[in-house]
Amino acid sequence: MFPRAQTLAIFTGLSGAIIAGGDAGMDIGEQILKEAPDLGTGNEEWEENRRAFWRMHSQLLAQGYEGKWVAVYQGKVVDSDVDRKALIKRVFAKYGFVPAYFQIVLKDGMRKAVIRALGV
Repeated sequence: MFPRAQTLAIFTGLSGAIIAGGDAGMDIGEQILKEAPDLGTGNEEWEENRRAFWRMHSQLLAQGYEGKWVAVYQGKVVDSDVDRKALIKRVFAKYGFVPAYFQIVLKDGMRKAVIRALGV
């Protein structure tokens, strides 16, 4: 089984990469890989699937995946859906509980999240 933090990252599609600015001529996928090439999860296969997603990001946009969740496993897109939960269920039903990377394809990279701490 995966550690809880890693499982959360897999299920939510969060990559943790933060892009402060942008290098001219570099697409968002390249920027994310430059800023966060490895998230230190300890699972190299999941990390490689994450890197594969960001390497393919501009191609996925061009191929009509914008607004859809994709599952990357063994370095390639194995399925996609607008419904993240349905996608995860299908992928795990087909491949087992594997370190696939799930991420929504957005033109600007990732959704912004606000995390609030209670009692601070």
